Amino acid sequence: MSFGFSIIFLKLFDGEDVKSFDFLKIGFNNFKRSWGISFKIFVKLLIPYFVAILSIGILALSLFMTFGSLLSSHATSVSSDIGIFTIIAFIIFIASTIWLTAKSYYYQFAYFIAAENLEMTSKEVLLKSKELMTGKRLKLFYLNISFIGWFILSLFTFNIGLLFLLPYINFSIIAFYK
Repeated sequence: MSFGFSIIFLKLFDGEDVKSFDFLKIGFNNFKRSWGISFKIFVKLLIPYFVAILSIGILALSLFMTFGSLLSSHATSVSSDIGIFTIIAFIIFIASTIWLTAKSYYYQFAYFIAAENLEMTSKEVLLKSKELMTGKRLKLFYLNISFIGWFILSLFTFNIGLLFLLPYINFSIIAFYK
């Protein structure tokens, strides 16, 4: 469905007419292709995912051990070692999250490229997306950050405001892509 939405939003941006539920038809007709792209993106991001998940596990374990050592009688010697371990795990978590986010921005336009170039393979789509985003990831990050205020406002409407905000964000990203 996400791939279908990408195609529909691209068509709307270009001024073409679309029917109400075309995104379902288009999305399910391109099911294999969209999953191929999603799987290849996942594989490209597998190492940062693994490091982030591993650091979360280490952080949880070290926090659990810290609280356990506070209850024991020899808390001073054990807690200082575990405290350093917790700080290192937290730093690894922050670094891996930044790495994952920065690397994922390479593939932000994969669905748009696939929608406009139906003859391209999944691998070619990802290479083209990475080529387009080289040197532009920070600008797209700033664009995404600019919507934080709107997200906070949508919380006051119990997320009903997202019905208006999400198409606005999608069209903004398509304008950035174009």
